[in-house]
Amino acid sequence: MAKIYWVGVRSSEVQHVPVFSGSVTVLGEGKNNKSFKLPSGARVNHNDAANDSAITDFLRSSLHAIIQEDPAAEFMFYNPLNAHKFGPKIAEKTICLNSANVLQALNEKLITRTWFSNYCKSVPCTALSGADCNYDFLKSIFEEADQFVIQKNTGSGGFGTFLLDNKADCPGRTALADNTLYVVAPYLESAISINSHIVVYKNTAVTLPPSIQLIIPDRHNQLLYRGADFIAYKQLSSALHNKVRKISLTIGEQLRRAGYLGIAGLDFLIHEQDVYLSEINPRFQASTPLLNQALKQAGRPTVQEMTLRSFAAETAEEFTSLDVPYSNYYYLSSDCLALPLLSLYAEQSELTIDYDGYNKEQQTEDEAFLFRVNFPYNIAGIASEGAVNIHDNIIGSSSLTAEPFFTADKKRIKIELLNQGVRLSKSAKNELNRLGGVREGVFSAVDIDIFDGLKVNCPYEVKLTQFSPYEIDYQNNQLVLTHGGKLLTTVKMESDDSLYSQTTSSGIRFSQFSSLVNDRLRVNHSAICRFRTAGKSCAFCNLPSKRPTYGLKDICEAVDKYLDERNFRHFLIGGSSDENETERITAISEYIKSVCDKPIYVMCLPDKSRDDLQRLRDSGVDEIAFNIEVFDEETAKEIMPGKGHISRRRYFEALGDAVDIWGKGGEVKSIIVVGLEPRKLVVEGVTKLCQIGVQPILSAFRPLEESRMGHCIPPSSAELLSLHDELHTICCRYGQILGPACEECQNNTISFPDGY
Repeated sequence: MAKIYWVGVRSSEVQHVPVFSGSVTVLGEGKNNKSFKLPSGARVNHNDAANDSAITDFLRSSLHAIIQEDPAAEFMFYNPLNAHKFGPKIAEKTICLNSANVLQALNEKLITRTWFSNYCKSVPCTALSGADCNYDFLKSIFEEADQFVIQKNTGSGGFGTFLLDNKADCPGRTALADNTLYVVAPYLESAISINSHIVVYKNTAVTLPPSIQLIIPDRHNQLLYRGADFIAYKQLSSALHNKVRKISLTIGEQLRRAGYLGIAGLDFLIHEQDVYLSEINPRFQASTPLLNQALKQAGRPTVQEMTLRSFAAETAEEFTSLDVPYSNYYYLSSDCLALPLLSLYAEQSELTIDYDGYNKEQQTEDEAFLFRVNFPYNIAGIASEGAVNIHDNIIGSSSLTAEPFFTADKKRIKIELLNQGVRLSKSAKNELNRLGGVREGVFSAVDIDIFDGLKVNCPYEVKLTQFSPYEIDYQNNQLVLTHGGKLLTTVKMESDDSLYSQTTSSGIRFSQFSSLVNDRLRVNHSAICRFRTAGKSCAFCNLPSKRPTYGLKDICEAVDKYLDERNFRHFLIGGSSDENETERITAISEYIKSVCDKPIYVMCLPDKSRDDLQRLRDSGVDEIAFNIEVFDEETAKEIMPGKGHISRRRYFEALGDAVDIWGKGGEVKSIIVVGLEPRKLVVEGVTKLCQIGVQPILSAFRPLEESRMGHCIPPSSAELLSLHDELHTICCRYGQILGPACEECQNNTISFPDGY
């Protein structure tokens, strides 16, 4: 049997494929691999056209050398069109090779869209020279569009695909060549990019599980492919899954009729619940290795083996039940946090890293591929806006300015810490353990004080926070905060509270119903949420379903102990929802007011009469909140199957009654969880709160372990900061602020002290 050699971009492309005797790749490693090397020894940017000639010469000469050594040798190409470009001698030795005519037609985006628009929806487009790609002219063609995607007619990975807007300094415009033909289409905002593998046999075509493509704009506004997420694809509806599969089979049938065999990659855009064909790639895909890993584990043939079978007229296999529980992400030399991330990834045994010959000591060309990380969990998710969120900790970029930090930088640092979390170095843990242990904050976090008074509740040991660029370290006898290894500021942290482990006379630990955070003692009035008991808890909640039962006497004992031994400013009564909230809260509030004059802030449900609210006010409650959390009625019912069935109308009625009783000076509040619904709905809802005199509080959605939404990905930190600034302006218009006013209590909210 003849030896088969793989010819591709990276040697890792065939790490799960057993049929190859060796490989010839641009980037690679291993004893049976030949890979390209620049004379300088630097890591090559294989997408830079300046390197095309040298890379082509290397591949061609390497293949001829193999033929000379083993005349029976055969080749399989990642991109079969290259076999034709290398000349007839190489093409004759290439297996699984379609005709140059069909491959070239499919390689051209304009021909592909024209051809297949007869069988499925495709993104509307036109062809223009770079000289004509100016905003006003494009606007005259696509009147409803505000941004445009401009692509070279051939290309892959997003190189040569630019985003153009109406900004005078738009980098996408300056990157275009006047005498080059481009395919131009309107940019579909919030569209989801999908990649699907099909294998075309002589009598049929089969589809394989699709993935979401992770696309990131670079500094030139190129929309670069940076990875795949097969797990995130499952978050799309079954209706969309069926549409993608049906269209994929339709395209496969047309390819079969055109005489095409083997692997093809289909790129789709999902926009407003419809599926549009973007392009067809007559080659293997960057996501193929993840698919192969799942196929191998399932005991099925790899994509390369399926392609061999398709050309040998063997029977096709169906893969309707194949699970691909993987995602990956590519890092380039332009990613300023790539090396710190590489060190973190290397510590995680469940991850695999495809180095393909890279070592962190070597020099790299600009935007050269460095390495690829493969994850056994999702790193992206479907956003409430319908687009794709890629976790900020994975992206590996940073825009922090040099010291000294400006106020804007400090705001960004707080938002990033709040959203992306923090790591604790071994030395920091040792120091905190020496002082009594790490005090756990609310929502699986630690609370820190930075820049002399900026309080932040930072996710800790929550999914993907282990890759945060922020780390608390212990240096020169003090705790410090670093970012990508760069020193930012000193840190203050409270050690574990010894009162947490104390018990009441009935044997209930204080920590079961109370906690001290910054200047506030929180008291939970009820042990278990009534919605959780009914099996209708909120999808983002991870509260336990079982807790010891406690009563007013236990709470009073804890309150007394904290008043005797701890210094704090006020109380928060809230926690689990309960049928008898009003009675429980009233009793706790009356007791607190009987032993001290500290302010009391209550969070509770709005299902209360005006008389109930007056009773709460009379019992000593100084501030009250009915937390809407989600403004959209249907989304609320879906995410909060119990609490969400309290109508939004009822929330606003109760808030209005509370404003009448407590006033409009910030005494009445409502929390909104940002990241669960489209931005425009949050803006509309916050505006309405301000109009009736309610202080809005923004809480960043945090996917918590053991919650039903633990697999989700939060919005980007940049989006949270942008939303804060927009809502801050709205609040000012109505004489409100983004609460809370208490700077200590701003730790877990998207808000800042005066002066920020």
